[in-house]
Amino acid sequence: MKNPIQLGAVAGVVYLISLLPELTLEVAASELGLDWKTHTLYILVHLVCMLSAILFYRAFMLMGTQYYNNSLYLGALMTLVTIIIYHGLKIVYASAPEDVHKIMGLGYLLVIGGSALVFGYGLMQLAGKFGSLAKMTGILEIITGITCVSVVLALFALILTVPVIVLEIMLLLRFKPEYLGRVNVEQPG
Repeated sequence: MKNPIQLGAVAGVVYLISLLPELTLEVAASELGLDWKTHTLYILVHLVCMLSAILFYRAFMLMGTQYYNNSLYLGALMTLVTIIIYHGLKIVYASAPEDVHKIMGLGYLLVIGGSALVFGYGLMQLAGKFGSLAKMTGILEIITGITCVSVVLALFALILTVPVIVLEIMLLLRFKPEYLGRVNVEQPG
């Protein structure tokens, strides 16, 4: 697939779908521990989440670059780095005690919440190009960030994640023709 925006949208779907098994495995690991089979599955699911997130948020970095939207670019980059570090740590420290996982989860909530605020602001700045879709996506992203940073409302962030990612995928699909037009102009024939 040569189009990084379309690849990003497909990766967004994979990322969204992989969140359910990730959460299920997190709960199972917390409550029951990990045997070698579950441990392998745990690592595999975190790898899928991480790789799909890389492709998904890279598409937003390209969007930020095309529109000279530094907030979008920086927010996507911050989110991407946070996700890579989080999933990397979850893979490396899969067998760590529960307290270590709780500390990682708390750190993740705080940093991803801050990233979501910047990313959401960048999305809202696209309202001139994409209208209410960009504005609504940005607002929901900011609300998600606030609920993450508050920690006590993190469950709402989890609930909001599904519609936010769906709206972000829709935004990428709306951006795809414009991105292709720019690439085709830069690289004729």
